[in-house]
Amino acid sequence: VYARAGREPEWNDALACLQNQLAAPVYVAGLSSLVWQGRSHYLQLKQNQCWLSMENKALLPKWFREFPGVEWIVISGQKLPVLDDKYRVTLDVKGKRLTGSAPELAAYELLSAVPGTLSFNHAAELFQGLVNLNPRKVEYLLSVSQSVQTKRLYLFFASFYEHGWLRRIDSQKIDLGAGKRQIVVNGKFNAQYQITVPERFQKE
Repeated sequence: VYARAGREPEWNDALACLQNQLAAPVYVAGLSSLVWQGRSHYLQLKQNQCWLSMENKALLPKWFREFPGVEWIVISGQKLPVLDDKYRVTLDVKGKRLTGSAPELAAYELLSAVPGTLSFNHAAELFQGLVNLNPRKVEYLLSVSQSVQTKRLYLFFASFYEHGWLRRIDSQKIDLGAGKRQIVVNGKFNAQYQITVPERFQKE
């Protein structure tokens, strides 16, 4: 890992090495991607924290996993096929060009981490600001996803916040599966999407 003379390598240097020199299918994901695109006001994202996603069950090398001064949050269990380049964006992260998830995919990655890595309420506040997602990208993403819970959450938040792009999505192309999903404990049941949500998110 190389850095300019006079400074220690940082996590962005390590990830640039992995992406550019080793061509590893590892990407800036979820909350980190939204923050570096300027789409999230949650600048309390720890400076030493980076969300990552990987394709084809890629393995992170030992030197990368143990890179000092950073906490890698690896998003797994997304249940998505390999996506084409329209779901990737180039990010300028402290002077390094890194490949990250487009907003539509980053939002999906966020929701796939609920409630384990990210709380329902935090995800809701982040999703509230996603007012201009591309409906075609969202529709395709949800149509190929095998994660029933993530798909239901995606559509629930879009509906709750009345995002205009939701009206341009053909819900018939999205399989929301069967059965109920408990996302929060002691929540209220949302009949439309068959999920439990905090009481304040249950509209009359």
